[in-house]
Amino acid sequence: MLALLLLGCVHRVQVTTVPVGATLYRNEARLGEAPVEVRVPIFSSRHVEARLPGYRTVTTVLPRVGPMSFLGDVFSLHWGQALGLRDKAVVEIRLMPDHGPVGTWEPEIVP
Repeated sequence: MLALLLLGCVHRVQVTTVPVGATLYRNEARLGEAPVEVRVPIFSSRHVEARLPGYRTVTTVLPRVGPMSFLGDVFSLHWGQALGLRDKAVVEIRLMPDHGPVGTWEPEIVP
């Protein structure tokens, strides 16, 4: 029974970007424009890529999900989180303008 729960469990992460509106991808599949809620099945890829014209592409790894995360929520009585009914995490991705090679940036352009 526990194995079936673990296989069907989905973790939800709210992903935002600065500036708002970047398109998010996981494994080249479009997830939508930020802010967006990303559903992450336990054993799927956690890498998310943010793309916005005029900005460098950023790849980030969403917070870890898996059996230990699920069991930790169950034993600490966080039922809404364990069953995927509430968000567990919010991830903010900050994008850098695409204007030259690394080392040529000036402090005032960093968001």
